[in-house]
Amino acid sequence: MTEELPELLLSQIADGGFVHAGRWDLNAQGMLIFAGNAPKHPGVYIFVQAGSARYVGVASRSLARRLYMYGRPGVSQRTNIRLNAALRDELANGNIVDVYVANPPDLKWNGWTVSGAEGLEAAIIRSFRLPWNQRGTVPAVIPSASTELPQANSSDSTHAFGSAAPDQRTKTADRIRDYAESRFFDPARDAGRSIVEISAREIHDALGLRNAFPSVCQALSGRKIAELCRVNLTRRIGPSNSSTTAYVYELLE
Repeated sequence: MTEELPELLLSQIADGGFVHAGRWDLNAQGMLIFAGNAPKHPGVYIFVQAGSARYVGVASRSLARRLYMYGRPGVSQRTNIRLNAALRDELANGNIVDVYVANPPDLKWNGWTVSGAEGLEAAIIRSFRLPWNQRGTVPAVIPSASTELPQANSSDSTHAFGSAAPDQRTKTADRIRDYAESRFFDPARDAGRSIVEISAREIHDALGLRNAFPSVCQALSGRKIAELCRVNLTRRIGPSNSSTTAYVYELLE
């Protein structure tokens, strides 16, 4: 059983260097708007409600633009649409949702530049319970990374998830696609990039899966991720269904 993660409290957020940037509100037409002054540089943001964190994300280019996108989600931006609905529901019920931001500096490691913002976001997601961040769950039965699996055109293939229950297979595949969208595709679009590379290991480990690389690879290479996230898979790097597999996508308009 996965150990229950602690809540991230407002006192920890403030003590950890985050500053209050504003809060979410609804305008006269019921549309979600950010009431505050978000910086126009990269950084990490946290949505706080009732004294604890609900969601953490990263802006690769501009915090102001990233927050704006939650109020005006595109038709293919499922994460933005999901968060827009959650925020509007909280506000409609009279709750207050504040936004705290931080801009940690990039670091150097053996000549490599390491993103401080992306590293901080990943550390927070792995360390705390965040109700609006979608985390992976381990399927009831998980094939090992060495299991020989037939190739499938769809990420919903039953072979990709062993003998796990259909609902569990679908739920895990959805979480993989949602994470790819919120962690890779959306930030790349915000930054104006057209090409994204995703490694199976990064998603596998970030979602807390165990020996589920075939599941991750099937979800990342199927038709559904292309349709829902509006991307075109242009290349696979490495073997299929492996911890070393990576995928290169072209972002579509």
